Amino acid sequence: MLKWFEFLKNFPFGIFVGFISAMTLFWLFGADISEDLTRYGTYVLTAMASLLASAVAFATAIWNTERQRDARLKVARANLPLALSHLIEVCSRGYEYAKELQGWDDVETNFPNLRDDIRISEDALDTINDVIENSDDTTADWLSIFLAHYQVFSSRLDGRRDEAFLHDIRYHFISDAADWRLLTAIVNHLFDYSRTGTTPATKIDKTTFSVPLLERHTETGKQLAKQIERVFDYYEGLTISGLRKKFKEPSASP
Repeated sequence: MLKWFEFLKNFPFGIFVGFISAMTLFWLFGADISEDLTRYGTYVLTAMASLLASAVAFATAIWNTERQRDARLKVARANLPLALSHLIEVCSRGYEYAKELQGWDDVETNFPNLRDDIRISEDALDTINDVIENSDDTTADWLSIFLAHYQVFSSRLDGRRDEAFLHDIRYHFISDAADWRLLTAIVNHLFDYSRTGTTPATKIDKTTFSVPLLERHTETGKQLAKQIERVFDYYEGLTISGLRKKFKEPSASP
């Protein structure tokens, strides 16, 4: 229940009850209540009654708004696991494209569906926006950070495809691949919230930001591991405050 609702419910009502109680005690014990006190007391009583009615009406409106917000959040949370699974698929495709996009001669032939493959569906975006609007601040921060980084990384990757016509872009692909692994780590960080409603921690577990298991002993995997360490340090251990910093620019492959 909202704290404001509790305040509006209790404070005016307490004043009202206190005033009525005092007037009742005066009457019961035969106190000499002057005509002026009676008259002004009537005015105060009327004002208190009006204040109470207004406060109750306002508090009821807030309460109804909060109930509607809770209902929207329940629906959004029910759809969030599906939305997050979709995001994992998008991130996986982005990661694979980042590894493959290394200056091929005929990019349009090899990557005709890149824009569509790394695009988030409207349904998933609607769910994410509903959760951002109605959830706690920490969860909203994580989803907002994901969207902000996704927009930069997807535009950057799409731009790489066009650059491939002009020159060899191998020196970028490790950096781009690390970016998409970062997005995957952010999404994985939110799955527990989607299932249990538990507010996510303000820092991502480092073990979730890593090279895929089957690639760890390859040359590409070793290069990627070094770049992931750089990204981890740059964003202050993948904290909310760290990930709000200026986006890390691509660096040459180690």
